[in-house]
Amino acid sequence: MGELGWIKLHRALKDNPTWKACKAERKVIMITMLLLASHKETVITLNTGKKVKILPGQFITSRSSLAEKCGKDVSEQMVRSALQFFKKTNFSTNESTNGYTLVTIINWGLYQDVESKQPTSQPVVNQGSTTIKNVKNVKNKKLYVETSNEYRLAEFLFKHIRKNNPNAKTPNLQSWAKDFDYILRLDKRNLEEVQELIRFCQNDSFWCTNILSASKFRKQYDQLYLKYKNEKNPLNKKAKEDGVYNPYDTDLMI
Repeated sequence: MGELGWIKLHRALKDNPTWKACKAERKVIMITMLLLASHKETVITLNTGKKVKILPGQFITSRSSLAEKCGKDVSEQMVRSALQFFKKTNFSTNESTNGYTLVTIINWGLYQDVESKQPTSQPVVNQGSTTIKNVKNVKNKKLYVETSNEYRLAEFLFKHIRKNNPNAKTPNLQSWAKDFDYILRLDKRNLEEVQELIRFCQNDSFWCTNILSASKFRKQYDQLYLKYKNEKNPLNKKAKEDGVYNPYDTDLMI
C-alpha cells in the first residue's frame, strides 16, 4: 500500500499454532503480510478508480504482487498455498474479486505491541502533553478487526441481548472482543459451542437477565454449559413436558 513507518511484533506470535506449523517460506509470507496490513481505517483508490474501505489489519494485493514483495525465493504458487493454509488455521481470510484480493489478518492487533512510539522532535516543554495524548490514542486503538471471530462474537452476543431489550446501550465491543479472545484462546472453548451458549443464555428466562456482558458470560460459562447440557438431555425434555422437571434433580442429569 506504499505506507512508510514501522510495525512491532508481539512475542505472542511465536506461540501461535500457525507460526509453529509454518515452513520457512510461509513465515516470510506471514511477516510480509503483517508489514503490508494497514494500521488504521482508511479508503484507497484502485487503478480502476474504485474506492475501497480498508480496516486495521487489512490490505489489498494480488498473489503475484505479494510474491514479489516477499522476495525472489517466494513464488506465486507458494503464496496461493500459504493463503489457503492461513485461512484454514484462522490466521487470515482473503476475498478475491476482479483485479484484486482483500486480505484480512484475524486478530491483527494481537501480533502488534500496542504502544505508541513517542515523538522525539517535540520541544521538551511539550513532552508532558504529548505523552498524555499518545496514551489516549493507544486506548482508542482497535485491537480486533471487525471480521475477527472475537469481534463477531461480541456483536453476536449484543445482537441477542438487544432482541430481549431493544433499548440496551451499545457496549464497548472492543472490550467484549477481548473477553471472547480469553474465552477462545485461554479457556480453550470451542467456537461453535460458544455461539450455541450465547443463543441458549439469551433464550433462557433466567440467564437473559443475568448475562448482559461478555465478561459475565465468561464468568458463568461453566454453569451455562451444565444447564445447557442438562436441558438437552431427552429425559429432561420429557420430564419438562410432563410438568415434573427439576433442573436440580441429579437423577435426571446426564
